[in-house]
Amino acid sequence: MLSCVSCGRSGHPTCLSIEKLVDVVRSYPWKCIECKACEICLQKGDDVSIMRPPRTARSICSCLNP
Repeated sequence: MLSCVSCGRSGHPTCLSIEKLVDVVRSYPWKCIECKACEICLQKGDDVSIMRPPRTARSICSCLNP
């Protein structure tokens, strides 16, 4: 079970479709999709604008691609 460090919401990694990233996700303070923001510019966005790079659960937006 994962719990969001911002709001406290919880979910099973399998239900959240991140079961392959469990070890990575547990290595840092995890945030749910409602609390997740770009780790570079801190802008919040929807699932399309806030993307997860392959093999990570970190979030970035298009701010790295001007």
